[in-house]
Amino acid sequence: QHGAKALSDGPAVAPAAWDHEALDAVTREAWRDGRPSRGDARAHALPWSAGESHAVIPLRVAGIEYGVVIAEFRTARSVTDERLAQAGDIARSALELRDRLEQLERRTLSDLRRELAG
Repeated sequence: QHGAKALSDGPAVAPAAWDHEALDAVTREAWRDGRPSRGDARAHALPWSAGESHAVIPLRVAGIEYGVVIAEFRTARSVTDERLAQAGDIARSALELRDRLEQLERRTLSDLRRELAG
């Protein structure tokens, strides 16, 4: 299913991992380069091909690859390069903050264990 029909309460049905070569050129480029990208949606076998265009935001920070966000658009003019770059910056900042929080939690637990043990 594509577009609004594909929306559900749960996650989208997808393989555990996409074959890199099965992805469209825009998605492959964004994943390889680690930068947001956009382009025409031409690969009709992919879930995000019902719209006129799509944008891809790779989710990676400090060499850790989390995945990608793919947005499908009805028209090619729906997103500008500037807005796409801003969305990429927001996603990257959110992942960096998440990583910092995890580091802080680990340090805090380690410090607490030392205090309790000593």
